[in-house]
This record gives sequence, structure tokens and C-alpha cells, in this order.
Amino acid sequence: MMTKLGVRRGGRMALAALVLLLMSFASAQAQNPLVQHLDRGVVLVLAKPAQGRGISIGTGFFVAPGLVVTNRHVIEGAAPEDIFLASRTIGPPRRATVVAQSPSSRAGQADFAVLRLDNTPPAARVLPLTRRVERLQEVVAAGYPGIVVMADDQFRRMVEGERGAIPEMALTSGEVTVTQTPAGSRLETIIHTAQISGGNSGGPLVDRCGRVTGVNTLVRTERAGGGGRALTALKTDGLIEFLQQHRIAFTEAQGGCAPGQTIAEAASAGSGRSQAGAAAPTAPAAASAGAPATPRSPLAGQFHPEASPLARGASLDQVRRYADSAMPNRALAFNPETLRWAGADNAPTREEAIRFALERCEFLSGAACALLEVNGTQEPARDGKWAVQPQPSLVITDTRFSIERVPFVTEQQRRSWLTRYQRETRPKALALHPSSEGAYRTGETAEQAQQAALSECRQRNAQRNPERCFLYATDDRIPAGRLTLQPTRDRS
Repeated sequence: MMTKLGVRRGGRMALAALVLLLMSFASAQAQNPLVQHLDRGVVLVLAKPAQGRGISIGTGFFVAPGLVVTNRHVIEGAAPEDIFLASRTIGPPRRATVVAQSPSSRAGQADFAVLRLDNTPPAARVLPLTRRVERLQEVVAAGYPGIVVMADDQFRRMVEGERGAIPEMALTSGEVTVTQTPAGSRLETIIHTAQISGGNSGGPLVDRCGRVTGVNTLVRTERAGGGGRALTALKTDGLIEFLQQHRIAFTEAQGGCAPGQTIAEAASAGSGRSQAGAAAPTAPAAASAGAPATPRSPLAGQFHPEASPLARGASLDQVRRYADSAMPNRALAFNPETLRWAGADNAPTREEAIRFALERCEFLSGAACALLEVNGTQEPARDGKWAVQPQPSLVITDTRFSIERVPFVTEQQRRSWLTRYQRETRPKALALHPSSEGAYRTGETAEQAQQAALSECRQRNAQRNPERCFLYATDDRIPAGRLTLQPTRDRS
């Protein structure tokens, strides 16, 4: 009896101790500031391939309010309307739009994309970036690895449309093994031991202070099948350069992460500064002793049609539709006097989008235009005015004819009579009108074709300023640059 009583008493004491231990562990986990920090700053990225079935998953994190960084390869091949973000902080899947992306996602190259999420909940947290990383430094990988997420019943229910079902983010810890620059690349990478796999792509690798040291991107394996694996993150230096190039806001933390330092302590130390993607960040303004400097607004420079000069024009709805476009490499130009504007999107490069927008605007306006917006970022005005400074030496049109680059035409026209023009083998010429339909004609000589094309264009546009017809191409050559394409009466 005594033994039984002793056993029971001991069992109760052990059970009580176990309950206290579990409660303590659960409490510590719930109050862990790093876990809370990452739960609020990291999101699940869902992309539906335009070709094929299923859903691709990856990870992203807030680099500024409403702006999420991920890998380009996570969203590559998805239709613009089929990219979504979700987390237990921002809620069930919500559509996101692409703000900027790297030219490619090839290994060893920049592999970044920025997504915009409108009406971001206030609870979402921006993760600061840091360039400081050392060997044997403790790091944590946050994300949604497929091998974990797809086994979660919450994920299945979320995909089936259950509003409250959202999988939990996975966390793994490890150390930095080495930082290196792979052969044939100029981007530094971090090799680490925090376990990652497919689905972690685009997610942050953070230090114990919750600052992003790199973007988890790939797992390298030995070709010989020896089982060796290198868990790889693109070092934050490359991400900062990408954000600056695209004038996208971010916050960079200065200094190291001291042992035992908490996230709250790191934030209150005044070591972070917010940047609007400028190539040469300005120093933060001086603050009183012991107080952090007041950062610039992370959304400084973001384009909002209602707050732009075009809000006074009659085509604000059209500007809104343009601003909501998820197409990459887009630009918008306008004439500050008349408020006539033109946009270009899905251009081969950012520079060509700028050139296309300026060309189209200047033809529509009959005067020089100013650049207003590029890839979702509004160009700065000086003293509230946009400078009109045409730079023909920087934006000369390629002299080779390309059907994809012909301005002022609809996609239907591009597929119909422009395709016929491109296939024509006789001497030919193409004339365009900036606000209406152009024309092409053939002839015995190139000069005859030019005269016929201009004459036909002017006849078609007899009621729409026919003098604005201009010769765009002869045979397969474009004989002019941006300024020389302006109507003769507007030349100076």
C-alpha cells in the first residue's frame, strides 16, 4: 500500500512537473519575439503556372509596407492574375501584383522579384536588411517548405477555399558555413546549415535579431551522387542593389547583432535607416541623444494616380488601369501643360519602356514630355514641377524593324496588316499616325513606297490632323530616333 501510495504520489509530482514544463515551453514559444517577428513578416507565395496544372509555392517577406520580396523563379511562368500571398497575419490568399523582377532566374545571377499587396494589415511587419554576416553566426530560415506545408491539412483546406485555414510557417536554425562568390557570378552567396527545401525559395535567412542576411534560393547537390548538399542564400548585398536599381524602399540595419540582444533592443538602438532605393542613400537626420532617427517613409516615391498630376485630367480611370497592370518594364510619360499621357509596358528592358513611353507621349502631345512613373515608382519632381528634358542621345530608336516595337498600334493590327508588312518582299514603307491608324504600301522603288504610304495615311486621317502622319519604316529599317520622329511643325 505504501509503495502504491508512493508511486501514485511520485506519479502526480512527475505529471505536475511535466505539465509545468510544457506550459513553460509553450509560453516561451508564444512569447519568443523572433518567432512573432517572423510570423508577422513572412508570407506564403502561391503561383499558378500559365501552362500546366497545380500550384507552385514559395516564400516571401515584407521589405516595406505592402511590398514583398521573393525569388523570381517562384512566380516565373505564372499569369499576372494568378499570384497570391497568404499568412496567418495577412489572412487567406490575396492577389498580388509584380512590381519588379530580375531579368532572369539563372543560377548565379540575381533572382529577385517584388510583389505589391494592397491594403496590408497593420500587423504585418517589415524585416530590416543587414549586410553583416560571419562564419559560425547563428541564423534562422523562415518559410513554407513544400515537404512540410503540403502535408499540413490546413494547406489542403486553404486550397479548397476554407477561409480560416492557413498553414503555419516553418522555422529551422543553423549556422553560416561560408560566404562565397560562385564561378561566373558577381553575387555573393551564403552557405548555411539551416534546413531548407523546395518552397523555402524567396524566404529570409535572418540573424538572431530578426534581420535579413540573405534570401534562400536553392539547394546545390553533388553531381556524382555523393549526397553532399549546399543550402544556399543570396547575400543581402545583391538584394539591396536590386532594390536600389528599381527605386524600391527598404530598411537597412547598421551594426552587429550582440549576443543576447533581443529584437526590441535592436530596434530601439536606432541602428536602422529607411531608404527609398536611391543609389547613394542619404544619412539619417540628427536626433536627440538616445532617440532613434526618424526614418523616411518606406513608400516614398510610390506611384498613386489620384496623387499624381494626371488626377486633374479626364482619363484618370485609364491611368488607374495602367497603374494596376502587373506587366514588367513599364513606364508612363506626360506633358505637364496639356496632361496628355502615354504608357508602355512589357518592354524588353526598363530603358526601352522609358523610350517607348516618351516617344508615344511626344507624338500624341506634339511637344516634349516628362517621365512620370517607371515600374510603379513615381519619378521625383523638383519644386513640384516635372522637368521636360528630352535626351535623344540616350534613347535613339533601334534602326532594325521589329513588329513587337511598332508604337501606336493595337495588338490586332500587329497580328494582321503589320504581319503582312513584315512578310512583304517588295520595296515597302510604313507610315504611322500617333492617335489613329497608319498604312503601308509597296512600290517599284523605296521612294515610291514612301510617298504612297504617307499619302494613304493622310487620307485615312483627313479629319485627325493628317500632317501628323510620319514615315516609320522603309523596308526593314527605321530611319529615325526619338526626336526626329516628331512632326515637322514641332521641330526646333
